[in-house]
Amino acid sequence: DSSNGYTSRFLGFSVYVSNTTSISDGTLCFKDDSFNISTIPEVFNTTCNIYGQYVIFYNERLPGVAYPKDYSTFAFADICEFEVYGKCLTLSDRK
Repeated sequence: DSSNGYTSRFLGFSVYVSNTTSISDGTLCFKDDSFNISTIPEVFNTTCNIYGQYVIFYNERLPGVAYPKDYSTFAFADICEFEVYGKCLTLSDRK
């Protein structure tokens, strides 16, 4: 919640799905553009109907960019657990 000093570090995060370890090769699954320190959930769930080998959690704070007041100066990934559930597909399943 808003009294937790770590909350602001997560604001603005993204989740990508990719077949490589590069975000530029991936597809954006989720981008936080609405959470603030009072509304970001303790446990976040989203559904991505995208197939890929890698799930990438990404967050940044770029120099010269103005971020909302609740955002921390630096982005961190203090993640305790990241669970991914999916379905293994054969080549014939990918249409």
